[in-house]
Amino acid sequence: MPDTNSYAAIYCQNLHHSREYTYDFYRLTSLDSAATIICLQEAGQCQNSLPVAPRRPWQLWAEPTDSTHLGGAAICWNANFVQAVPVPMDNPFFAVIDATFIQTQFKVTVASVYRAPSKNIDTLPLIQLLATRQRVIITGDFNAHHSCWGSRDDDDAGEDILDCFTQAGYNLFNDTDLGPTFYSERSSSFIDLTWARNVNIFGWTIQDSVGSDHRTIKFRIPVCFQAGSIMKYGYGLCWIWMDVHVRIVSPGKRDIGCACCLNMQEKLCNA
Repeated sequence: MPDTNSYAAIYCQNLHHSREYTYDFYRLTSLDSAATIICLQEAGQCQNSLPVAPRRPWQLWAEPTDSTHLGGAAICWNANFVQAVPVPMDNPFFAVIDATFIQTQFKVTVASVYRAPSKNIDTLPLIQLLATRQRVIITGDFNAHHSCWGSRDDDDAGEDILDCFTQAGYNLFNDTDLGPTFYSERSSSFIDLTWARNVNIFGWTIQDSVGSDHRTIKFRIPVCFQAGSIMKYGYGLCWIWMDVHVRIVSPGKRDIGCACCLNMQEKLCNA
């Protein structure tokens, strides 16, 4: 059972519209007890042009594409631990849910994105739609190049995406030291991205786990304020949280400052 009192694991994978890869990916994530949300791009499809679904208790949200040869985006969640409300966008290349973790009532909006190379997909409408959400994660296959996420050259799509996301207050959590996210016989590239606003993602990593030419992205998020630790400080107890700054007041009403924990590196900060 995932420790949903502390963190949850989120996966992201382009499956090259292969049903075999999709089922293999579902089996992989089922072995991770902390897996609660998975974002898919180009998943294998059923005859109704919707992605093949994982077994219960997992649920899936996607909008049908107009082609059996061009997959879109999808998102799945484990209904034992997450309540999700799909956010319709009338666009098969975006799949968005408002997720609430049942045990802790932690809320976050998660979006899966597939920018198909043959389509001129603009991510600005997605950013604008989610502008009022408190916490947002947007991850997927962006098919865009920029030196900020490891590419040798910048292209127009990469520059537009970087400008849109940074101006909207998003941080990029890719670790380029881990290598490209896409491999083929002819080339490799950094095109699978993870953006977040007001969410402290940690443990971002990539791994070769299914037969797709895209590597699997996995990361964790803190989902509960119980994820802190207690330490003695001044005249009271000081909490170190994963995702918020907290003012601490001792029993004697003395304000003893602020503590924070960002990306799992515990530090005291001066208020």
